[in-house]
Amino acid sequence: MKKNKKILIIALSFFCSFILAVVPFPAELNDYRPAIPAIVMIYWSLKGPQYIGVINGWFIGLGFDVLHGSVLGQNALGFTLIAYACLLYDSRFKFSPWSQQMVFVFILVTVYIAVTGKVSEIFASGLFTMTHFKGTLLTPLIWLLLVALLRRTESKENNLL
Repeated sequence: MKKNKKILIIALSFFCSFILAVVPFPAELNDYRPAIPAIVMIYWSLKGPQYIGVINGWFIGLGFDVLHGSVLGQNALGFTLIAYACLLYDSRFKFSPWSQQMVFVFILVTVYIAVTGKVSEIFASGLFTMTHFKGTLLTPLIWLLLVALLRRTESKENNLL
């Protein structure tokens, strides 16, 4: 039963992040939209690698591509890279101080935005500029809020991050 509850929490957190990613923003603030699905992918890739891995990242990214209306495979590639990097640096990340964790998350989200932006520029003939990186400025704050929120849903003995 505990495994089913964990999978339900993971699915619900991705669903909420997808909703937050497509909800309309004011035009002035649209450049500052944080990549919340990428941050959720980082969290679950680190917290539950037995549930979320590279293949799951690919399929979740494809679902986000369909929902977001972007080039098919664009976010799938980004989520796959995030999951791979998280699995690669998992043990180092968990024992790092909060400041280093926030820098790691900031770097991963920056790489995610760069990869998805370049794919969009190549295949959708869009223009990828530095304004796409404005949303990464809020990443450390969103990371702290997400960790605090999702930790409340779990028991005390399972805190890994």
